[in-house]
Amino acid sequence: MARPATCRRRVTLLLVLVCAVCLTLVVRRRAFDAELAMQGREWRVFAAGVHAEEAPKPGGGRGLLVIGGGHYTLDALLTIAALRFVGCKLPVELWHDHDARLLGAAGTKVAAAIGASAGVTLRDSYELPGGSEVRGYQLKSHAMVNTAFEEVLYIDADNVAVSDPTPLFSTPSYVATGAVFWPDYRSYNPLNPMWQVVGRAPVPSMEMESGQMLVHRGRHRVPLALADYFNQRGPSYYYRFVHGDKDLFRFAWLALAAPFTMVATAVGSVGYVAPDGGFCGHSMLQYHPDKPSEAVFAHRNLRKWSAFPVDDVARWGAIKRGRLTVSEPASMPRVTPSAQCSCGSGHEPRHHCLDLDTPVDGSPASQGTLRKLAAIEQRLLRLRPQLVGTGASAGGLQPSWWVAWAASLASGAKL
Repeated sequence: MARPATCRRRVTLLLVLVCAVCLTLVVRRRAFDAELAMQGREWRVFAAGVHAEEAPKPGGGRGLLVIGGGHYTLDALLTIAALRFVGCKLPVELWHDHDARLLGAAGTKVAAAIGASAGVTLRDSYELPGGSEVRGYQLKSHAMVNTAFEEVLYIDADNVAVSDPTPLFSTPSYVATGAVFWPDYRSYNPLNPMWQVVGRAPVPSMEMESGQMLVHRGRHRVPLALADYFNQRGPSYYYRFVHGDKDLFRFAWLALAAPFTMVATAVGSVGYVAPDGGFCGHSMLQYHPDKPSEAVFAHRNLRKWSAFPVDDVARWGAIKRGRLTVSEPASMPRVTPSAQCSCGSGHEPRHHCLDLDTPVDGSPASQGTLRKLAAIEQRLLRLRPQLVGTGASAGGLQPSWWVAWAASLASGAKL
């Protein structure tokens, strides 16, 4: 049995250790808070500088911006084809990070073919100052800052418009604020340090999904520049607080108290039902800003066209509507338990399909969406083999692919 003096020494040692740990945590927290405050001061200096600059002359009207490069070039080509299939006639900028297939003699032929038949302009990020240093998520904000369009609808390379998105530029939500963003599956964590960086109290709301963004650049020149500022510093700092670029756009708008519309309809999921009854959700289904039952985008982020280049089976066959989870900061859709689901690509598990805790939706609106998606999917499944060839690796394009692509768009009537 320990003597009283020994027990006192042990208790004293334990108290000293606890105090040391607490002091270390306090010091680290103060240093972290000081670092956040410094970041806040730096972005404010940057934003003030942008605001003081003379605004550039208005750009070239309305248009769409899609980013390719690497295996995403195939996805981008199919997304642009889908835009034309649904009747969208707006000009498109196809950005890339110096993709060899879009450069040199081949690039000249590509530019001539797709410019004449599809109204698509190639944009190489390397041609801009510092463009060769822009990587991954950073390219999105970089392209939006430097696009020739005054009003731009950005869509990810694997994001398919369910119908012609042109009317979105005339919606009350966009006209009122000049910026429309769409929600992700989960809500913001009120403890995220980004709230402190931008100097705003946490607002209960859904996270942002940046697979599609509608922005009037003339009205939001400074917030867009700030989003790019955050994003270019993402790898060294901000990405530790958010997943890639997506929430940096909204935090930039919040930082400057700039107006925007966050679509109030929860993001849904579209996929297929496996033979064992499991729901295999692979595309985020986003809805119209002012019409809650009208789906406008099917973001095929978990079953990219380039990841399954020889799969000719239609995979848009069932919809689950989402639910708003603002009161549950950690809520997320679950990975489907069915081993008969096949999603994912590259860094993701092969069976990484998602399931929502809602029933399959058989409403007339969802059935109408599925009919539209089925028609688009069939056309894209017919077009893809003409671009990649039989047995091509993920994202691989065959020589002179642009001939078939341009011909398909030129001859394709509206769905």
